[in-house]
Amino acid sequence: MIRVFTLLFPDPSASVYTAILVMSAITMVVGLLGALGQQDLRRVLSFNLVGHIGFTTVGLALWTPAALGGSILYVLHHILVISTLFLVSGLFLRQKRTTDMRALGGMYRAQPFVACLALVPLFSLAGIPPLSGFIAKLAVVGPMIDSRHYLLAAISLGVSLLTVLSMARVWEESFWKPAPQQPASGARQPRLGAALLAPVAFLVTLTIGLTLAADPAYRLATGAAQQLLDSGGYVRAVLGKGVQRAAR
Repeated sequence: MIRVFTLLFPDPSASVYTAILVMSAITMVVGLLGALGQQDLRRVLSFNLVGHIGFTTVGLALWTPAALGGSILYVLHHILVISTLFLVSGLFLRQKRTTDMRALGGMYRAQPFVACLALVPLFSLAGIPPLSGFIAKLAVVGPMIDSRHYLLAAISLGVSLLTVLSMARVWEESFWKPAPQQPASGARQPRLGAALLAPVAFLVTLTIGLTLAADPAYRLATGAAQQLLDSGGYVRAVLGKGVQRAAR
């Protein structure tokens, strides 16, 4: 969307950007309200994914390098944390044969290393400082306030609070509470070996790396945003001398 719209609709006052702004706000609210109404871990994550897409499109609607750069940074953050959490849900599916949070629990006691790994993307998605989610949300909400979109900023902050509630519920139901039932006598849960945990640990490491490198990552994203908003340079690079002759 960012690549296509900045190229085909270079007028920031076009009505399409007003529509994107409104739809971004609606997407944030509907997605997170939907997440709070789910009991299945994968559905909770899916609705969170939908809701947070609004954070990645709102910068396009605001049409400033800072806002668009914030959205690009948010895309990087969101890819990492939501992918990690879906892999974590796969660990539950392997061990418990379900991702229904009512049947989960006890992971913090049974698998403390897995729980600590999951804590990073959970807190990051919730926007808890100083993780990348907090930095990315700050990079998105700041330009809203600078451009005097106070209602939109309030909606974004409200959605961030809903995300905190959603992730706190996931942590309580899936990790912290005691397991609702003990396995049958003699039954053993499948072991979570290094091959299963390595991808999760790798993505968690990248999330921490993005947190530590947030400043250069944001400067890179803002530079990309400036080039995106100047579609003339992209057109000249692709069409070369032909477009220059046509302009004459």
